[in-house]
Amino acid sequence: MLLEDEKMVVTTAENGEEAVDIVSQSVPGRFDFIFMDIMMPVMDGLEATRQIRTLNRKDTKEIPIHERRRILCYVAVL
Repeated sequence: MLLEDEKMVVTTAENGEEAVDIVSQSVPGRFDFIFMDIMMPVMDGLEATRQIRTLNRKDTKEIPIHERRRILCYVAVL
């Protein structure tokens, strides 16, 4: 994967609900940015982004979340 080739740690989610779970269970500050597919199953990326933003954590209010069509949802650490 391109990001892994650049020595970034990549965490993937198969759907929006899983993405929310991954972020909510992570240590604050774990992720530097999130790429979110807006067409994911179970919960779309737009709703997942809304739920991540409402978590009671400072990092989830500030982390860049890029929403696009047909991108695998993954979160990466630099």
